[in-house]
Amino acid sequence: MKTHEAVQEVINKHKLTKYRLAMMIGATPPSVDQWLRGTRMSPAYKVKFNELFGVKINDDPVYISSSSSK
Repeated sequence: MKTHEAVQEVINKHKLTKYRLAMMIGATPPSVDQWLRGTRMSPAYKVKFNELFGVKINDDPVYISSSSSK
């Protein structure tokens, strides 16, 4: 699940304010706003988020290697 989807789902499901969510995972309230706008969550916050809410965030970019032929 992407960061913004996971954050919105947890806020709605647990009836949390953005401030409360930030405090629960050790982030700043502006971080929650950024996540809701599409910024990816750092790995450390992803771990804490998953521990607290059982929601795994997986929005890391996928790299496709290109092969060059000569």
